[in-house]
Amino acid sequence: MHHAVHHLNYEGRVVYQVGSELEVMHLQHQGAAAGETEYLSALSGVPYQIRRGRGVMHDPQGDDRVNQHILGMNCLFHYQQMAPYYRLSLGKQHRVADRSAQIVLIEPKDRLRFGRRLYLDQETKLPLRSVLLDHQKQPLAQTLFTQLTLNKAPVMGRQHAMPVDTPPERPAAAQRWQFAALPAGFAMQLHHYRPEEQRDHFIFSDGLSMMSLYIEPWVDGGLQGFSRQGATWILGARRYNQRITLLGKVPQETLQQMMTAVRPAP
Repeated sequence: MHHAVHHLNYEGRVVYQVGSELEVMHLQHQGAAAGETEYLSALSGVPYQIRRGRGVMHDPQGDDRVNQHILGMNCLFHYQQMAPYYRLSLGKQHRVADRSAQIVLIEPKDRLRFGRRLYLDQETKLPLRSVLLDHQKQPLAQTLFTQLTLNKAPVMGRQHAMPVDTPPERPAAAQRWQFAALPAGFAMQLHHYRPEEQRDHFIFSDGLSMMSLYIEPWVDGGLQGFSRQGATWILGARRYNQRITLLGKVPQETLQQMMTAVRPAP
């Protein structure tokens, strides 16, 4: 599944739904040995286009963010890391975008993460539909193809394929911050510092779910408390005279535990 998302060539119409809000997009993805390229264009609502290459998304506002793939398979997917915290099982067969699909159920073992229901193409294992589920197994958000053209990528040597069971290389953490008692299963995966903005950006993952942490100088009017944007929870606070912002498609309790873990290095 992970290999199909990142290495196959596919193009089609994708619907993204959160509650009663619905967005229609055109997705074009090309996998190559030198790196994948992806274009996402809105077909409804406010026009926009996002281009992604080499694991980073570029939007019209110029904000670079570690990619969480539109199909629900982010670039930090790591099966061995997530296995202790999720149950995986096979469901029934289904049909999506006129293609036969196998349902895969991913259920959390605790209340610090959400589950997923994936519909994998029988032939290629590409996710044709991805549903984010709350603790009552009710949909929080879902993405699905309504039309798909799929072409297999050229055969690549093993040295070019991203190993599914090997986490990406992790840069050393910034010396200014440390993290104690992280939510169970989560570990720091990436760190980026923008000196011109004095802003640290950290990514934490449990092998499937992700949280972003931003630490920057405090300015009046910054978010304090919880907010929600679609299926993403956001938590802001003023601590150590810094503006600390956490966001992710995870429960509020997980963000709160993460906020408590942030502290300056001694």
